[in-house]
Amino acid sequence: MFSGGLFFFYPRPKLRSVNKITYRLELNKLEREREKLDKSLRSKVRRAREEGGEQLAGEVWQTDEERFALDNQKELIRLHITSYLRSRADQLLIDFPRVKEEEGLWEAGPYSHRYYLTRKGIEEVRSKIRKEERERQDVYLRWGSVLIGIIGALAGLIAVIKS
Repeated sequence: MFSGGLFFFYPRPKLRSVNKITYRLELNKLEREREKLDKSLRSKVRRAREEGGEQLAGEVWQTDEERFALDNQKELIRLHITSYLRSRADQLLIDFPRVKEEEGLWEAGPYSHRYYLTRKGIEEVRSKIRKEERERQDVYLRWGSVLIGIIGALAGLIAVIKS
């Protein structure tokens, strides 16, 4: 699959506005590919361990092309998540953390040399998104409950007038 070429020239994730369904479908596709690479690499390491011991297994782990492809796939997943969160934050008009401004939120990819959010950065952006969505929902829920109360009062008033 990756033999005979420079595999790290992968297609870059599209930096565009993404809805949640498209994001999940693409993320699932990337995850399936990662799982397939991981399974293949683990079986190669297991065979090497059976044939030549721990030293050969370590060499296979360190030098196999699929190991680099697996790392590359993990990087693609992180870039995809970062792209989605950036798009979602832009839609909600939330400040997105600047690259390298806050320590520990960004990490440079070893293959693409592009920056993506670390787990800490992902957690921070997700919490900001959840907070903004909750605040927006509160407005609708407040007005919705007032409207339902008024409709109930009118229905009760009409029932009393008719009887």
